Amino acid sequence: MGFTPGLGTFRRRGTAGFIALLAALPALAEQPEDPLAGFDAYAKAALADWRTPGMAIAILREGKVLLARGYGVRRIGTQDAVDEQTVFPIASVTKVFTATCLARLVDEGKLAWSDPVVKHWPEFKLSDTYLTENVRIADLLSHRTGLETADLLAYRGDHDRVEILRRLRYLQPVEPFRSRYVYNNLMYVAAGDLLERVARESWSTFLGTHLLGELGMTRTLASPRELEELANVSTPHILEEGRLVLDPAWSRAEGSDGFRRLHETVAPAGGIQSTVVDMAKFLELHLGDGTVAGRRVLQLKTVREMQASHSLVPIDAEPRSDFAYPRIFFGAGLGWWLRDYRGRKVVYHGGSTGAVAAMMPEEKIGIVVLANRNCGLPYMVMHDTFDRLLGIPRTWTNQDWLLEAEEKPRRDTEAKNSLLEAKRVKEAAPSLPLEEYAGVYACDLYGELELTAEGGTLQLRFGPNIAARLHHWERDTFRGKLSFPHDDEWLVRFVLVEGEPQRLDVERLFWHEPMPSFRRVRERKLPGSHR
Repeated sequence: MGFTPGLGTFRRRGTAGFIALLAALPALAEQPEDPLAGFDAYAKAALADWRTPGMAIAILREGKVLLARGYGVRRIGTQDAVDEQTVFPIASVTKVFTATCLARLVDEGKLAWSDPVVKHWPEFKLSDTYLTENVRIADLLSHRTGLETADLLAYRGDHDRVEILRRLRYLQPVEPFRSRYVYNNLMYVAAGDLLERVARESWSTFLGTHLLGELGMTRTLASPRELEELANVSTPHILEEGRLVLDPAWSRAEGSDGFRRLHETVAPAGGIQSTVVDMAKFLELHLGDGTVAGRRVLQLKTVREMQASHSLVPIDAEPRSDFAYPRIFFGAGLGWWLRDYRGRKVVYHGGSTGAVAAMMPEEKIGIVVLANRNCGLPYMVMHDTFDRLLGIPRTWTNQDWLLEAEEKPRRDTEAKNSLLEAKRVKEAAPSLPLEEYAGVYACDLYGELELTAEGGTLQLRFGPNIAARLHHWERDTFRGKLSFPHDDEWLVRFVLVEGEPQRLDVERLFWHEPMPSFRRVRERKLPGSHR
């Protein structure tokens, strides 16, 4: 989802490694007659190397589709082949669509990028008056509010969009306002709501009527709910303890209402499903400076503003390896990410289900890669394609990417676990019997978290989507791996007052995300009570 583990972000262990990966600038080689010679064999080998069941790719240049093709299968354990019309979730690439829908309203004079959000949404409220009054539409779209991400608010799966937007007032700043890029999915949920208020129709209806219909994107859908009767659909996968399995966040099985609610709630940030053929039409719009087949859909000024830098991330000044990109700049436009590659500007966005849509505007190159596993594969293929079309000989191998994107993060995790284990005081027993830690804990931002004592462990339930078995770690601290997101692990520390647990504090071991304290609100969940 972009928004999914997902959902964005983007922000995962190792994400920076495979987004930024590639070799130093070699001398340009003579352009071959067919830059895509051998591409099919390369793509099939890449699938095997990355343990990914399937992917589809579209490549454009100068307004012409050079290739639109599928590789592999839509789901493990089947022979259902991926083709150019296979539908994939594009996760956070959805954000560019939401920004483009707002761009239509800009062209119609119904809003301006510089408008304060409260101009169109008087009830909008953040953590302090200054932020509330000064956050502008461009701030939402370029990740420069400085507010914490708080994806768990939607991940838990029991808050609807109205409730999530009400709780934005509890988000705390992690950086000063407009000081630097801080990726935030919830700001795109807010942007979708703002669009609905100005357009006076739902985000999905506006998307379908004013963008997808205009571009002839007939197999692009606003929600996973629309997939239920559709054939030729890919299923996302994850690696769980080294084993490839279906991603539970995208299961169509009974009992997944929480995930359905998640996808519906955050749709403007990560809910779209599409094909590489349709995505090529979307890239054609932006590569064509707002025109498609000679017909203007967006004003030139509006498109250029979307692709301009609105927030920047400082580039590390330390000596960089041959695989380090970007080298000059990285930041965000309105909907898009921006960076350099081989001395050229790249405009792109990724999605946490295994998607990337990218453009090299000066070269009129567009690339879409949709895979059914979230890993470095789409980015590797994207860079390989850029090099092919630019006539630059490859100076890296698939294994170089795998080492940087998967092996190094795995080693980092092992090193952190070793450090945690070395500091752990194993003999420090809990102060209380397990049953006395059980109860319901709550905070303003996230709501309630329930703990029960079962089978010698504490069972954690955080909305319908998130569960964990917490094992004693040391003293009054317990550790457990969440069922979702699958790479999130918590240390839960209980604070006792006069021998009674009064609150718990959460440390997310592998996500750089602060967590508020949860106060104890009752010892056990009462019959008939809700979140």
